[in-house]
Amino acid sequence: MTAAMQPPNVTSPQNAPALSHNTMQLLEHLEHGRNDEISAHFITVLEFFRKNNYTALNDDLKFFVNTFVRDFLFTLSLPKYVVSGQFARQFVLLNPVISNLVAMTSNETTDSTLEILLDRRQTNNLVKVLALYSARNRVQIDTRKLFDANPGLACLWYSLYF
Repeated sequence: MTAAMQPPNVTSPQNAPALSHNTMQLLEHLEHGRNDEISAHFITVLEFFRKNNYTALNDDLKFFVNTFVRDFLFTLSLPKYVVSGQFARQFVLLNPVISNLVAMTSNETTDSTLEILLDRRQTNNLVKVLALYSARNRVQIDTRKLFDANPGLACLWYSLYF
């Protein structure tokens, strides 16, 4: 891979210099199975957007959001990335933020990632499904299965769904 082809180290605009996302570091964490570090990073970025609302995105912020959402959805689609129990509740609580961020990108919804997660060969994905499934989705999920799998998380998700 040439230097020009490497994914950039994306840092947010001047109003949040501590917020950053590095695709190469994410891939390294994935390669070494550092799922908790990945989860902590995702939650840090998502919490930033939960606390900071934008009515418009400048070019830098739009690039940051597009890059982050691309990497976030890709990572969640991977069977080897499992959200551990310590992060489950936070991911579900961030469902509205995830839905809104994805809506700001060309993806518009998390449908394509949900379809991958709903494949019968995927396991350990309930938290990922609950984090991604919102009223914006065209994909239909039998919610009874969500409640059967984990009533507590499903109730939390349902309170945020609309």
